[in-house]
This record gives sequence, C-alpha cells and structure tokens, in this order.
Amino acid sequence: MKTRQRLAWIPASAGTYALVFKCNYTRRVRIGRLGELTAEPGFYVYCGSAFGPGGLRARIARHMRVRKKKRWHIDYLRPFLRLESVWYCTAPRNLEHEWADRLLDLAFRTTSAVVPLTHFGASDCTCQSHLVRLPFAPAPDNVRTRKPWRHGIVTVAWNA
Repeated sequence: MKTRQRLAWIPASAGTYALVFKCNYTRRVRIGRLGELTAEPGFYVYCGSAFGPGGLRARIARHMRVRKKKRWHIDYLRPFLRLESVWYCTAPRNLEHEWADRLLDLAFRTTSAVVPLTHFGASDCTCQSHLVRLPFAPAPDNVRTRKPWRHGIVTVAWNA
C-alpha cells in the first residue's frame, strides 16, 4: 500500500498520535539545541498531538517526509528511522502527555527500555520525554488509558 493510501486512513480531525519507528544502525544525531542522541537499534515510539489545521493527517504526513525544515525534535531524528506504524486517537482532548507518561512507565518497568534524550519532544511541557526506545515492537496497549475512549486507538501499518 502506498503512502497516500495509508494517509487516507488517517482522519483530518484533531487528535493524539504515536509514531512507531525502527532503527537498524547505531549513529549519533544532533537534535537541534537539545543535544546529541545516540540512536541505537530498536523501536522508537514518539508521542504527539495534532489540534491545528489539517489535524492528524497533516501532522502525520509531515512526519513522514524526511526532507523538510526542522521544526520539532523528531525532525532531526526522522531521517535515520523507518516508520513502522502510526497509532492515533480522535479523543476530544490532548492525550499526548498521558501517552508519554504511559511509555515512560513502561521504560521504567522494563529494564531494557530507554529514554534516549531527556526533554525530547517535551520542551513545552513538564514531561521527561515524548520518545522512548524499546528492544521489542510495542503495541497500542502500551499507551491505552482507562478513559472512555481507550478503545479508540487505531493502528495503521506502514511497513507491512
């Protein structure tokens, strides 16, 4: 399935998303003024939200592009990662921080999970990070909350 066909599955409405990437090689990447990150093999999950024009579809389409003006931390890391899947939820409020907290809980419970760079994707909030590296392929259950919309997470596979 081509990128446009996959993007057609993602609504243009507002919501929260998580991008699941795979990294196959170790490399050092400068993340703007935040510092250097050592990208190591494994799966990376990045949480974000899209409550602006174009909603989820526009934001995720932007994250898909490798060549672009670097605006967010993920833009610096993106060229070195392969997008595996996208999780999204059209809940009426921003769940980005709750999802990041759930991933951080997973990182602290799982000794093999890592927060690669503190404050990654979280320069405008008090979260420790919005990026976690895992040695295993994560599942949407890793970010589900007990809210009424907990079953509203949709997965779109990219490299299936």
